[in-house]
Amino acid sequence: VINGIFPNVNIIKDKNLCCGCGLCDSICPVHAINYTSSTFELNEDICIDCGLCFLCCPRSFFPKSLKKIKVGTDSNTRHSEAINSYINIYSAHTTDERIKSLAQNGGIVTTLLKTAFQEKIIDASIAVSVSDEPHRPLPIIIDREEELLRTAGTKYTNSPSLKILHASRYYNNIAVVGTPCMMEALKKISFYPLNKPFYENITLKIGLFCMESFDYDQIKYLLKREFQISMKGIRKMDIDKGRFYIFLKDGSIYTTPVKNINKYGRLGCFYCDDLTAEQADISVGSIGSEPEWSTVIIRTKKGADLFQKALDLKLIEKKEIKEDSKSFRSLNRVAKSKQKIYKETYRPKMIEQDPHVRISNFQEVSEGLTLEMVKLEASRCLQCGMPHCISGCPVNIDIPQFLKLLKQGKSIDALRLMKDYNLLPAICGRVCPQETQCEKSCLLNSLEEPIAIGFLERFIADWERENQLKECPECKPPNNIKIAIIGSGPAGLTCAGELARMGYDVTVFEAFHTGGGVLTYGIPEFRLPKEIVKSEIETLKMLDVKIQYNTIIGKTLTIQDLKEMGYKAFFIGVGAGLPMFPKIPGLNLNGVLTANEFLTRVNLMKAYKFPEYDTPIKIGEIVLVIGGGNTALDSARVAKRLGAKRVIVVYRRSELEMPARREEYYHAVEEEIEFMFLTNPIKFIGDDKDNLKQVKVVKMRLGEPDESGRRRPILIENSDYFIEADTVIIAIGALANTILIKSLPDLKLNKWGYIETDENSKTSLEGIYAGGDIVSGSATVISAMGAGKKAARAIHKYLKYKLALIENYSGS
Repeated sequence: VINGIFPNVNIIKDKNLCCGCGLCDSICPVHAINYTSSTFELNEDICIDCGLCFLCCPRSFFPKSLKKIKVGTDSNTRHSEAINSYINIYSAHTTDERIKSLAQNGGIVTTLLKTAFQEKIIDASIAVSVSDEPHRPLPIIIDREEELLRTAGTKYTNSPSLKILHASRYYNNIAVVGTPCMMEALKKISFYPLNKPFYENITLKIGLFCMESFDYDQIKYLLKREFQISMKGIRKMDIDKGRFYIFLKDGSIYTTPVKNINKYGRLGCFYCDDLTAEQADISVGSIGSEPEWSTVIIRTKKGADLFQKALDLKLIEKKEIKEDSKSFRSLNRVAKSKQKIYKETYRPKMIEQDPHVRISNFQEVSEGLTLEMVKLEASRCLQCGMPHCISGCPVNIDIPQFLKLLKQGKSIDALRLMKDYNLLPAICGRVCPQETQCEKSCLLNSLEEPIAIGFLERFIADWERENQLKECPECKPPNNIKIAIIGSGPAGLTCAGELARMGYDVTVFEAFHTGGGVLTYGIPEFRLPKEIVKSEIETLKMLDVKIQYNTIIGKTLTIQDLKEMGYKAFFIGVGAGLPMFPKIPGLNLNGVLTANEFLTRVNLMKAYKFPEYDTPIKIGEIVLVIGGGNTALDSARVAKRLGAKRVIVVYRRSELEMPARREEYYHAVEEEIEFMFLTNPIKFIGDDKDNLKQVKVVKMRLGEPDESGRRRPILIENSDYFIEADTVIIAIGALANTILIKSLPDLKLNKWGYIETDENSKTSLEGIYAGGDIVSGSATVISAMGAGKKAARAIHKYLKYKLALIENYSGS
């Protein structure tokens, strides 16, 4: 709950935005925040909800107007897009032998602080020492030159140095040494008068180059996992020319490309676009200089004066880095790589048909992105080291690599990568709820809009079709082992494709005369054209998957028949197509339909093309759709296109609880579909010919959450009223198809009638696996595909270990 103008800083932590500067700990007026080793804890009992911590956090917002730094009127002031304003850039190192023996590179930071103490510029400095644990950084305040050597050497783990900022108020002139995020934090608090005690004594800001930081525990884990070494034996760590180096006390050196360790970095670091600490007086780092030298960027007059004093005292030696030099180009290149183009571009808006035009046709609403839009959108990807988008995807597509290839214009490589993970990208790119899966997990979702992963997946699949390509992943040699897939919906098709790639002889048995399952009979043409489904099925046929239509397993053939035909394993993916009905009077009236029947007539039997196809359907002028899922919205939008003058969606919960995709809801609103939330039908009323005329409804309110996690709807007494209607379409869910289940009496079911499986998709019957809606109940296309993929791996292992049928099993 937000009581003040701003929320507290917990919102930054919850969204993985925290940079680890520690400022919130210092700035809290009631000491409700305590920063520990890697993050902070906020005591809600003490917090007064003033919002000061959020306001001052460099991650809450940082206006671009604050990015520019004032460097005076010096005519030598220069500007680089990559490193901001500066007066000069040098390569330098210390002449102090004691500092040189302890320093990470050139020893410049320690030497500058020594100069500042000797010249009485400062009387204290916030810096970083080490704790009792090897290389664990410890923020400290030093007030004597003699203590400087304790701070020498770069630390590669996060140090929340600003947590001790409040303790430095007792000094008159202090220096702060810190990373770019700390410099931004100091810049930000300087704009708020209430924070004057925290910054008025800051005399000098020395910034440190930083690509990304690591939590101490993470870098310990990195060293153990990647190198099998511990912190105790390390002399120092360094990053140079794209590689991470570890120098041991025994003289050994370990190294690995920086890209291999990115996944261990702090998540909050991937938002940062500042490599060189642009808000400092003077910035120091190793990039652009030779070993044992440091790159020094002079930014302000304070920084220039201090650097000159160190030169005058002969404490440092320098070499100028000119703008046309290799060193400058190297620094500029790395700094630019840190800057994120997403700050300059925005998530593209899908090109769509005009709502007033599309309600009179069944052509696809969304028309796709252009190649230029795709490259710009792919370039927004942070390429973060720990990509949650992959784990957010039920089929675990390597999304960062896919986006990288699109950004580089390598469409064929992007397509091949996609097909390695997902054989049905044209379908997924159109109907999967990316906003609750991969896009929800995108780090950019914390700052602005996530990468439009679904749009890009659709693009690459459409690009393949438009260029008349047919990319198929490689298959292992045939092993002549027959596997039966029952049902050609998303779970069955995916399982079939995965098994075919492993070399199996796969046959899909489909009850209808065409393939696709719910993709064909359940989803309207304007959302998923049937030609798209046919094209994706053709890809599977290229993998030698056979499809036998008009075959009902449990009627036409049984599992036992298939066993006698030589099939060794089975996957059941028949979906949940049996409609659910509300327990209210009037269900038998003319004009009361289920969404299953309605959409099957329209989608599979082409009723929308009557009289070209002889499947008439009558809906009248006023149509009520009962339900709040995608099927309900599909039904409503189809009814609108079939000529209904008024279409009303009646849903017993609020808009917030509605399970339909947001995109489909917005499309429905644009098409002038009406919504009656917190409303529930209690009776269907007909005339003397049993034709529907009215629906009696009642208002609802929301109670406590039920087992679904949504708030339970509760009837409001004496709130009933009547709505005129010619047709009611019931779309409140679906149950398991029972034909196959009834033919397997020993198959174990759960209390809802769905097939019960273990974590490997195995049923209670030997050699029979299941996945998709027949197991989970009505869910998403991509979750069904994920289930099919998992089941394929389980079947492969079963045939290897149980039946010993496959040689040279790779475990894949």
